[in-house]
Amino acid sequence: MLYGYDAYNIYQASFECAQPLPISAGPTIHPGSVVAQLGLTPEEMENILADQREWMREDEEQEEREGGHTMAEETHQQQQG
Repeated sequence: MLYGYDAYNIYQASFECAQPLPISAGPTIHPGSVVAQLGLTPEEMENILADQREWMREDEEQEEREGGHTMAEETHQQQQG
């Protein structure tokens, strides 16, 4: 029993929730976050996140060169074994 909800509304709501954010949607800065406390703008946050992605990619490439596999692959292998 659906208790006041009809199946179509539930079906439609599942599609509304599954839709991706619009391309224009930037990062949301929560008022209580460290980012807000530091007074960073969304543009500054985008730059920081881009730097972080680049650093993580470079770190992953270095791990690959040194060990022959990445931490993600190692974790996957441990889970499989």
